[in-house]
Amino acid sequence: MLNLLTYHLNAPAYEEIKEKIGGWIEVIHFSNGDILVVDEEGKLKGLGVNLQATEVYMREFGTSHVIVGPAILIKAEARDPHWW
Repeated sequence: MLNLLTYHLNAPAYEEIKEKIGGWIEVIHFSNGDILVVDEEGKLKGLGVNLQATEVYMREFGTSHVIVGPAILIKAEARDPHWW
């Protein structure tokens, strides 16, 4: 099962996040300032569904979009405005 890694304080730098995701990243911005970072090519790579990340996404957007692969949720208070 794929997990959702969450940072509440001191999110890692871009390069570390890219390494944790394992490829090109896609950043999804939430209305409360949080961001969800996912593998941009996850579906093309055939990565498994990440149920936790999908649930977070659906709570915000109310759609049935499925998040696949590793995902990182960076809370607004943990974000470095220079990177995100």
